[in-house]
Amino acid sequence: VADQVGKPTPATDAARAGLQSLSLLQEDPSKAGLYHFSGDRETSWAGFAEAIFEAAGLDVPVEHITTAEYPTPAARPAYSVLDTSRITQEFGIQPADWRAGLREVIAALRDR
Repeated sequence: VADQVGKPTPATDAARAGLQSLSLLQEDPSKAGLYHFSGDRETSWAGFAEAIFEAAGLDVPVEHITTAEYPTPAARPAYSVLDTSRITQEFGIQPADWRAGLREVIAALRDR
């Protein structure tokens, strides 16, 4: 769908951010709290699909449809972008380039 926006996040990037923040929390437990982490740029599900096909070197057209045209049992928010400013301010952890992470995932799948 083209009208639901988020920030894709490869699991390896989320794991790195989690481990880094845990390490820093051991040094300063007073910084404990709720933190968000995600990829660096917003995209729609349709945009994410296009990026996947592009990274895989596949010429696959993606039809941009609305949420109403693709009903699911669970309601999905139109805008589910996480605010990562706190993890950056407190720990210096920057959002990762999800496109670079996607290329790594595609390369790993090819190597299997």
